[in-house]
Amino acid sequence: RDTSVTGVQTCALPIYSPARILPNNRLVRIRKSNELSYSAREWVMGTGIIKWFRNQKRRMFRNGHVLYFCHIPKTCGTTFDRMIRSRFTAELAAPIAENHAYFTDPDLNLEQYDLISGHLFFGYHIPDMVSRPVRSVMLLREPRALLLSMFKHGIQFDEDPVHQYIKNNCPTPEQFFKDPVMGPYVSNPMARFLGISERAYSPAYVQHALAQPLETSKALLGTVPQSDVHQTEVLKTALERLAEFHVVGLSENLRTSVNLVARMEGWPLRSEEHTSELQSPMYLVCRLLLEK
Repeated sequence: RDTSVTGVQTCALPIYSPARILPNNRLVRIRKSNELSYSAREWVMGTGIIKWFRNQKRRMFRNGHVLYFCHIPKTCGTTFDRMIRSRFTAELAAPIAENHAYFTDPDLNLEQYDLISGHLFFGYHIPDMVSRPVRSVMLLREPRALLLSMFKHGIQFDEDPVHQYIKNNCPTPEQFFKDPVMGPYVSNPMARFLGISERAYSPAYVQHALAQPLETSKALLGTVPQSDVHQTEVLKTALERLAEFHVVGLSENLRTSVNLVARMEGWPLRSEEHTSELQSPMYLVCRLLLEK
């Protein structure tokens, strides 16, 4: 049909039905409720075909549930995510993005993905944001190993927000763990993530943020808001949340952790060994210093 505003001819492609080209080279289809529209110009350039096949791929191979990986920082979650992500096509795995992008980017619609993962401040609320059931998995790490990983990342990478402070004020592990400014940063990070950060973006908070101008929305949805959870309740809240996960793996044994997810999802089990920074000389030296 011809649109009155742009004059561009548009069509809607149904599932499993080839296009029919009329003598005037117009693509015609009967519109159904769940179909996408493409312009004739897009079809000429080939982009319409690509979009259509991607949409078909999502429809044909998607699961009856959503798999959510709660990635607590410094728990070897990047490696774990890569192992799980390899089981999904690119179209069905949500890209790793900033938290605000999931609400401000129209191309990131959580409903279209089978895998959602990351340091998500709205992860606790995902079951309320999608129409399918959600299976949640996560990794825990031995606390001292996690703290050492935090120090290692902070001292080595310029993009870490605390890099400059660590470099200038607490460049050794002992100074880092005893520094008064870094104290809240290194205090029970796994419990605080589950008890505070993962549920920070409540539906009411997101609605308030999206009502603001775009840049303000991105700022509000880019940081963890002040929590009303009292510190004495954080551990209790985290333990209650922990009991809700379908799989809780350990960073120290990624192969077994991935296989637990594989058994739940019906995937082939992994047999290869995994090596990580846990065996590196720097880790062993820092571990001895911390224990001392």
